[in-house]
Amino acid sequence: MAGAAVSLVEILNAFGFDWALVRMAHPSKAHYDSAWTMRLLLGFTMAAVIAALSYPLTVFYGVPSIAVVLLAMAGNSLISSCENIGTVDFRRDMRFDREFRFRLTSKVLSFAASLAAAITLRSYWALIIGITVGRLVTVVSSYWMSAYRPCFDLSMRKDLLSFSGWLLLGNVMDTLRAKFADIFIGRTFGPRSVGFYAMALELSTLATSELAAPINRVAFSNYSQNAGNLPALTSNFQRVSGLIWIIGLPMAGGMYACADQIVLLLLGAQWGVSAAILKVLAISGAVAVMEANTHYVFWALGRARLVAALSAAGFIVFVPIAILAALSHGVVGVAYAHLIASVATFALNYAALTRTLRTRLSSMPVRNWRVLTATIAMVVVVHHFGVGLSDVSILSLTGRLVFMVLLGVSAYIFLLASLWILFGRSDGPERDSLTLVSQMYRSLRGHQ
Repeated sequence: MAGAAVSLVEILNAFGFDWALVRMAHPSKAHYDSAWTMRLLLGFTMAAVIAALSYPLTVFYGVPSIAVVLLAMAGNSLISSCENIGTVDFRRDMRFDREFRFRLTSKVLSFAASLAAAITLRSYWALIIGITVGRLVTVVSSYWMSAYRPCFDLSMRKDLLSFSGWLLLGNVMDTLRAKFADIFIGRTFGPRSVGFYAMALELSTLATSELAAPINRVAFSNYSQNAGNLPALTSNFQRVSGLIWIIGLPMAGGMYACADQIVLLLLGAQWGVSAAILKVLAISGAVAVMEANTHYVFWALGRARLVAALSAAGFIVFVPIAILAALSHGVVGVAYAHLIASVATFALNYAALTRTLRTRLSSMPVRNWRVLTATIAMVVVVHHFGVGLSDVSILSLTGRLVFMVLLGVSAYIFLLASLWILFGRSDGPERDSLTLVSQMYRSLRGHQ
């Protein structure tokens, strides 16, 4: 509940000053310093607002412990705002090895701190401790890995805000859509329901948050460089999207096929009925994978206003359907509303993309049809064997889930490879993936 409120305040982080710097051909030191200064000022503002919300939200939810949690999270917002803006150069200079190490370090230490605190405290404070450690590590490592030292400056604020303003509005709409469900469910159905829905949504979006997002951070630099060459931009978009689809779609499909086992393992048999929510959100996650790369093309072309309009459309579709569906179907109805909004924004995104890139709407399904086919077949295989395993008492829940995951991975790779070979090893995501793996292998060999 506290996290939903904090996310609404931390929308201000979505100004995306670092994205504006990546788009610029020749940003000056004043641009970097202005970006760092505005982010720092926003951090102080967010911390003050979050702290001020502690009492009103305690009254709104009727849960006194929210106040202390909000004060702790206000401190986290302040910590994040101190990150060194010099790390933007990792993307500008295509030093993605450094970007990877920078991001990975904070994630690993944050997870380790959360896990240790959870085992020790058996409390939700483990999450807050993990977040705090992750943000502290990010700030410290940003100054350790980048020699740039920012100073206070606001001289280039207009240059940065001309792009970042629309970027903010688009992210505001996306965040409102995501967090409206948490606030609405928490108020209507209580903390247990909102806790499960938030966890299910987090699981269903792993493919976009942990796979697509890092890839898109890399791709955006390339898109910006090719903004004046639509054929090259289109080709790069198709290749990057193919890489996201070839890994992200089976991840979402596997989440759908294993939903019953995941819920039983993480929450227990008393929550078994809630697997339906995870299944619906997993389908929504698959749709999100297929559109995960579109906004970065629009941003590279300077069309942040269009992205804001598309995000607003998704919010407008989701809210009324979620309220109406919840009245008759409870939390499952909210999940269906999320799926409907995802499909609507997917259609609008690709309609706008085809006009922008002057390409055919069918280009992506045609290029990735083998990935779609292999994913659907894999889901059928895993679901069939999963039902058969439900009566095998010798297998523990963990063992059953591990077996289903291994079966899904093996089935997907076999089916995809068979289709690719059968149809002449044509150009597509399969060839791009093999090329990428080969390049990574040669790079590793070169460092040995």
